[in-house]
Amino acid sequence: MTDQLPVSEADLATFVEPTVADRLMGENDFQEWLRDLAGTTGWLYYHTHRSQFSASGFPDTVLAKPPREVIYAELKTEDLENSQPSIDQWIWLYTLQHCAGTQAYLWRPSDRNYIEHLLTNDRLPYIPAFSSESI
Repeated sequence: MTDQLPVSEADLATFVEPTVADRLMGENDFQEWLRDLAGTTGWLYYHTHRSQFSASGFPDTVLAKPPREVIYAELKTEDLENSQPSIDQWIWLYTLQHCAGTQAYLWRPSDRNYIEHLLTNDRLPYIPAFSSESI
């Protein structure tokens, strides 16, 4: 028996093509959407509101739901010119995705279908923030 994605090819296509709604969604609205989704799917949700006293670059959001892996996510808008992770954010994402029991992501509003599947399904392939091609 082979493992298959619990999504269709049409769903996968929506993971990469931002809609008008995706492009208009600000980071605060995206964060609120994720908080609501986490609450309705039984995940504990943490977001650092003021990061001035936190480690530089630590991801915005942490999600936990035993026995699943802990999820660290940096949220950005679809504005690829002005909404990019800092070097410190990339270092944190890279480091966390290589730790046992964790998943680390850079998410944009166009990733909402994937995020919904990730938080509602027990088995979904891990698509990390970094791949060997991105280094």
